[in-house]
Amino acid sequence: MSSADDGSFLRLRDLITGIALPKQRKAWERDFEKTMVADERRWRHIEATLIRLPDAAWQSLKATVLCQIDLRHPARGWLQAIPLLNEARAHDHLVRQGYHNVEFLPAQVHAKSPDLHATRDGKVLLCEVKTLRLGRQDSLAGNLPVKLAKRLGDAIEQLDAIGDAPNAARMIYLVLDISDGLRPMADEIRERIDILLEGIEMPGITIVLDEAAM
Repeated sequence: MSSADDGSFLRLRDLITGIALPKQRKAWERDFEKTMVADERRWRHIEATLIRLPDAAWQSLKATVLCQIDLRHPARGWLQAIPLLNEARAHDHLVRQGYHNVEFLPAQVHAKSPDLHATRDGKVLLCEVKTLRLGRQDSLAGNLPVKLAKRLGDAIEQLDAIGDAPNAARMIYLVLDISDGLRPMADEIRERIDILLEGIEMPGITIVLDEAAM
C-alpha cells in the first residue's frame, strides 16, 4: 500500500473525489501518486494545514479550487491548486490570532475580490493570499524584486475590489515557496525579502510573511 492510500492525505484525496468526470478523476489519482512520491514533504505539509480547517471552510475552499484549476491536465492543475490551497494557511493564521467568523470569500469568475473575510474586536478584516514561488532560475537581485512587486500589486487590486468596505483592515498573507535547490539559501532569501518589504510603503495594509513552506 502506498503512503497516498494508507489513510493519510484525507483532504487532498477528498479534493480529487470532487472531480466530477470519472476519467479525469482517475488521471488525477494516478498523477497525485507520482507527485506525492516525488515531494512527499510538501504534500504532507499542505495536508496538515488543510486538515485543521473546519468542515464548512474546507468545503468552501475545495469548491474554489475545483472551479479554478485545469482539470484536464493534472500536472498543470496541481501547480494551479497549490497557491489556492495555501489560503488555508491564512485561515489558520487568522484563527490563531483571535479573529472570528473567518470565511473564504466565494471566487468571482469575472471580478476581483479578496480571499478571506474575518472580524476581531468588532472590526472587519479583508485578507488576500499570494504565493511567492522561487526556483533555481530566480535571482535574488533580479527576479525576486520583480516577482515580489507583482504579487503585492495583484494583492492590492484584490483588496481594493470591495468598494463597500472602506473601513475594513487589510492584510496580505504572503506564502514563500522555494524549490529544494534553493533551500540552502533560505536565510539569504528571507533577509532579502525583509529588506525589500521595508522599502515598500503600503499604508493601512499588514503584510504577513509565511515561511513555513520553506
